This record gives sequence, C-alpha cells and structure tokens, in this order.
Amino acid sequence: MPKKLLVVDDSVTIRTVIGLIFENDPDIEIINVDNGADAIAKTKDIKPDLVLCDLYMSEMDGYEVTEAIKSDPDLEDIPVLLMVSSHKTIDETKINESGANDYVTKPFGGDELIDEVKAHICAEAILTSEPEKTPAEIAIEEVVVEEIAVEVPAEEAAEEIEEVVVEEIAVEVPAEEAAEEIEEVAVEEIAVEVPAEEAAEEIEEVAVEEIAVEVPAEEAAEE
Repeated sequence: MPKKLLVVDDSVTIRTVIGLIFENDPDIEIINVDNGADAIAKTKDIKPDLVLCDLYMSEMDGYEVTEAIKSDPDLEDIPVLLMVSSHKTIDETKINESGANDYVTKPFGGDELIDEVKAHICAEAILTSEPEKTPAEIAIEEVVVEEIAVEVPAEEAAEEIEEVVVEEIAVEVPAEEAAEEIEEVAVEEIAVEVPAEEAAEEIEEVAVEEIAVEVPAEEAAEE
C-alpha cells in the first residue's frame, strides 16, 4: 500500500512540480490542498504518513499548520516537513519550536525531495511500529503464557511457603526448652554414675581386704 503524502502549498506550480516528481513512484500517493485550514482538516481525515507544507502562505502559514497538527494527540506523531524558499531568511529556532521534523529549501531537486520524504516516513514507521515476531518467538510466548496461567501467583505462593515454615517451626521444641531438656538428661546420666571420690574409696577398701586375707610374708617364711 502506498504511503500518503499530503502536499500543502498555495502555489499551483509547486504542487504540480511535486506531483511530477512522485508521478512514477508507486510507493507514494499525493494528496493536494492549497491552504492551512484545509491542511489541518485533511490531516485529521486521512491521517497522512507525512505532511509537506509550504512555510509562507497567505491565510495560515506553515508554522501555524505545524503547531495545530503537533498539538493534537491524534496527529502529533505525523511528521511535518516544511518547504522554505532559499530567497528568504530561515529561522531554524522557530521551525524547531513549531514542532516541525525538518525543512527543505525551494527550489529542490527531484531526488533530494524523494530522499527527504521517504527518510522521514521510514523513520516514523520504525518509531511507531512494533517489530514483527518470528513464528518461533510467537510459539515460545504462547507456551510461557500457558505455563504462567497454571502456576500459583507469586504472592499466594509466598504466603503458602510462609505458612508451611511457620507450622514446621511450631511443632519443633523451642530452643530454650530443648536446652533445658538436654541439661536434665545429662544431669540424670551423671547422677547414676559413681562419684569419682566414692569410687576411689571403694577400690581402696577392696584392695585392703584382699591384702588382709593373704598370709603375712614373715609368717609364710617361718612355715
């Protein structure tokens, strides 16, 4: 489908020249208007891909046309290219403030104008369009969406995990209580053992008894 180029100029000669420049270009469709008010109305109506507007017109100049287009949220993305006569002073600051994307000087060459128009149309198309997805990217995206759809939402999952952790902690013995139980068990085990001093005394008594029943060494010698 050809791109729509709205040409705005009160000069029949300029409109004719531009028409001849793009006459054999199947990519560009020319729509002509001869004043600013019609330019704004036509822009709203057809949403052209680019507006090529003369800066100096009798009723409404190019600055006003550009400002009207760029101040409209539905039209602000449409590029505006102003045509400025090389015989007049070019106020680039005012052109930029109006919101125009760029300007071309008249007279212009055919190739120069074609390049400028197509460059701005292509630039705007790249900025406003999403890159086409490959079949593989579409398939992957669909799989991811399906997997996400059956999964538990992140916040809900987090709450369930927290509840499980709390339950597990609840059935465990509190740290202080566990420490007390360990201490009591250790004390009981120590209590049933024979104290070291008492054990030593018992060993000594057994040793004495064993010695007492033996025959004294001197008596054994006499016998």
